[in-house]
Amino acid sequence: MRILRAMHSAGYSVGNLPENGTALIHELIDRCAYDNTYLTAHQLTDAVGRVSAAQYATWFDEIPQQMQEKMVAQWGEPPGEAYVHEGQIALAGLEMGNTFVALQPPRGYGMDPDAIYHQPDLPPTHHYYALYRWLCDEWRADAIVHVGKHGTLEWLPGKGVGLSENCFPDALLADMPLFYPFIINDPGEGAQAKRRAHAVVVDHLTPPMTTADTYGALAQLTQLVDEYYQVEVLDPAKLPLLQQQIWALVKQTNLDADLRARLLHHDHEHDHDHDHDHDHEHDHEHDEALPDAFSSMGGADVAHLIEDLDGYLCELGAAQIRDGLHILGQSPENEQLVDMLVSLTRLPNQDIPGLQAEVARLFGLKIEMLLDNKGRRLNVVDDLARLAERPVVTRADALEAIDALCRKLFVELHVRSHHVSDIDDVLALVFSGLGVANRALLQPITVSRSSALSQGKMHRAKAGIVRAVSFKVEHKELSSGTEDRFAALRRILGFACSELVPNLARATDEIDNLLSGLAGGYVPAGPSGSPTRGMAHILPTGRNFYSVDPRSVPSQSAWRVGQQLANEVLTRHVRETGSYPESVAISIWGTSAMRTHGDDVAQILALLGVRPVWRQENRQLTGVEVISLDELKRPRIDVTTRISGFFRDAFPQLIDLIDDAVHAVIVLDEPLEQNFVRKHYLSELGEWIGKGLSEDDASRRAGYRIFGAKPGSYGAGILPLIQEKNWQTDADFAEAYVNWGGYAYARGEQGIDERDAFRTRLSGVQVALHNQDNREHDIFDSDDYLQFHGGMIATIRSLTGQQPRHYFGDSHDPERPQVRDLKEETLRVFRSRVVNPKWLASIQRHGYKGGLELTATVDYLFGYDATARVMDDWMYEQVASTYAMNPEMQHFLQESNPWAQNAIAERLLEAAKRGMWSKPEPQTLEALQELYLKSETLLEARGETPRGKA
Repeated sequence: MRILRAMHSAGYSVGNLPENGTALIHELIDRCAYDNTYLTAHQLTDAVGRVSAAQYATWFDEIPQQMQEKMVAQWGEPPGEAYVHEGQIALAGLEMGNTFVALQPPRGYGMDPDAIYHQPDLPPTHHYYALYRWLCDEWRADAIVHVGKHGTLEWLPGKGVGLSENCFPDALLADMPLFYPFIINDPGEGAQAKRRAHAVVVDHLTPPMTTADTYGALAQLTQLVDEYYQVEVLDPAKLPLLQQQIWALVKQTNLDADLRARLLHHDHEHDHDHDHDHDHEHDHEHDEALPDAFSSMGGADVAHLIEDLDGYLCELGAAQIRDGLHILGQSPENEQLVDMLVSLTRLPNQDIPGLQAEVARLFGLKIEMLLDNKGRRLNVVDDLARLAERPVVTRADALEAIDALCRKLFVELHVRSHHVSDIDDVLALVFSGLGVANRALLQPITVSRSSALSQGKMHRAKAGIVRAVSFKVEHKELSSGTEDRFAALRRILGFACSELVPNLARATDEIDNLLSGLAGGYVPAGPSGSPTRGMAHILPTGRNFYSVDPRSVPSQSAWRVGQQLANEVLTRHVRETGSYPESVAISIWGTSAMRTHGDDVAQILALLGVRPVWRQENRQLTGVEVISLDELKRPRIDVTTRISGFFRDAFPQLIDLIDDAVHAVIVLDEPLEQNFVRKHYLSELGEWIGKGLSEDDASRRAGYRIFGAKPGSYGAGILPLIQEKNWQTDADFAEAYVNWGGYAYARGEQGIDERDAFRTRLSGVQVALHNQDNREHDIFDSDDYLQFHGGMIATIRSLTGQQPRHYFGDSHDPERPQVRDLKEETLRVFRSRVVNPKWLASIQRHGYKGGLELTATVDYLFGYDATARVMDDWMYEQVASTYAMNPEMQHFLQESNPWAQNAIAERLLEAAKRGMWSKPEPQTLEALQELYLKSETLLEARGETPRGKA
């Protein structure tokens, strides 16, 4: 809607615009959409875009013969059957003056579910081609704007780069100018649109970020734990009662599952050597009135359990989550601006230090220590407690107090319109008594936080103009011996005021530059990446982003992160099993490689026991070198890599690099129990020779370690199965996963059909890995995680009969990467976002689109559970009560997106029917069935009677 309004202001004819985006999409769906369940003959007749069979036949004859044959073989003679009514192809859209708002047609897997298993290179339907040809030749568009990342045009079959006339994206789009608003943190998929659809990207901000905070019973538990630590010192006799209350609430909230995982994987053998820490002094015997989980523990174990609980609650509350969605061309303001600045400065940005660490340093604390075992107690934090106006007993308390002070800095700067000259005043106010300023100069500010934020006026800088940074000292005490103490904070706040605030204000460029491009103007170029991962310098948005020099991947910093991720995986596996894994599988994406400069690739090399080698003068890769076993001090781990289609296209040299590393290790004369790569190679070599292959062919097949999609195709094949409900067992997932991803890549070999070798490789895998490098999204925001990682887990389970260990790497803070079990990550995201009232309220601000986000979350939870088995019954119950049966949510969905309400109820009922939700409460199941029927009635009342029910 903001694009259409801006076009109207610029003089375009856009007709009578609907009130908002929800009204627009409702009008579009009511006119004609592509949901066959609720599509009526009247809507097909009333469609704005209609193409006669004769006209389409003429257009079809103009595409290359090779493409015609593929489309006819799959979809029949033109015009096919999809959305054809009375001899005409119906195209969903709204004509608004000189603009046409259309829905991109379905890809086609829903029309031929069996193709999901065997056709990753499924050609587009006749209907799909008809829309783009109609826009060009019949409606005579001058340009197309694709709104919303990850459309399907750029993923149609054809060459990865340098497309020819026989590639579907090129044939469908021809020379039509294409503009593509794209989120700045997704350089891979944006680059795909540029390479395969000649798109001009106009990037936009990530959604505004905020902290999850605790809520409901989690907030009650936080209060009880705080009370526990106070009683531990002041009145130990009350500890048994508090322990009982805590454990009861832990059971009520099902946090015992989270804690079991943390107790299993966290090491409590502390040496207590930090000046600020001390041991628990009050360990007591427990009587029979305590819960079994506590009564069976010694005092120290109970103390450590409380530590884990406190640390976990802190982690959940401090988690970065999205505060709704970004609105194109709209800058964050007030509370959202404050939270966004906190998020952007949390980590170091190039040579600008991280705010959280620098505030901790003021109190003599190291952020690394605080983030490790957050439940440990602290001493010597009186100033921190006084300034944060809260008790500080544990490391978790200290982190919360530090975060509160970080936020307070930006609240006060916001009130002062982010003037650099006010930084010292703000430091004096926030850190009163730390030698920042004369306390007599400090006057209390009585305005409330919300009032202050609403009154503060953001300084809007003109495009390209940045205010000069001034570090003028205003207070005498600052100019004395304490100046160096606050120098780092001045740099951080100066960077925020002089660069981040003006750059965030330039989100208006997102629409301004789009209109400039539509008018034939130049869209300036800019970098891409994850702004909250220490890359805030990539702002402002509104630019045609570029990605990374592939010759420098992995970078030296990525090598450091990759080594740590590899060590975390191995340490965790040894702790859980007592031994190293012999074989692991990892899925890696081109987008992540661009954002991180190759963390995943570096992890693979580290597991193999090789290191990258760079040219000193330009830091470009020259190859790899083997790390000796004496230096490595562990076995070499066999790694099977499932690359995405975009990774294949964007990083062919990294395929060669990984393959070189594998073969460098295979030929080493080392004990087989110290070189699992060579061990498995020799074993498989004998097997393939025994099956009749020549020694050369057997050697080549036994050496394959990199697999991906068939050349010219993309994806993992899992999502279409789930969307179309076309699966029954793990074997169905495995068939699709292997058929879509069983093509081998190596130096000099591009996409050899080696599905048997892929099955063999996965059959020996003990650990399935995937990594995430930022908190601007999570595993239930995208189908790619459940497809690539979940599909891998399901395939291994199908081939071996056993669930592999499934680890999930987290490098959102490159200084402190960590690895969790996938179930741990599921629980973390579930509690911090999925059922968090703060996120649920924020997403409801976005009407119809908010409903889509809710539906997607439920779909991806379901999909990851179907493939990786990560959900428990209580989680399904909570999703049902929050998303489906909550009266306020029901009202929101009925008004904004009744289709989402129907889909959510249907998906939850499917989980119960399939036994994934094994024992739903009878009243819950009955309520869901009633809601599903009610939502169908509501849709019918809109005049969208399902076919066959009229």
